[in-house]
Amino acid sequence: MPTILIRILWTIGAIASLGLGIAGLLLPLVPGIPFIVITLICLERLSPKFRHWLIHTKIMHWLRHNNPKLAKWITHQ
Repeated sequence: MPTILIRILWTIGAIASLGLGIAGLLLPLVPGIPFIVITLICLERLSPKFRHWLIHTKIMHWLRHNNPKLAKWITHQ
């Protein structure tokens, strides 16, 4: 039961932060990028397949090279 509740909470967090991230990209007063990063973190917690994909993307390789602290924080390694 607690595992299902945690997955539901991560899903709600991902959907809410994605909505705020999209709004932030369209509206000048709301920051969009931090909410997109939060969405990636929520999705990474939900799915091992998504985590594997995220770690092996070109963007993550670039991020590891240019900002290793942020890349480490996103992937929790």
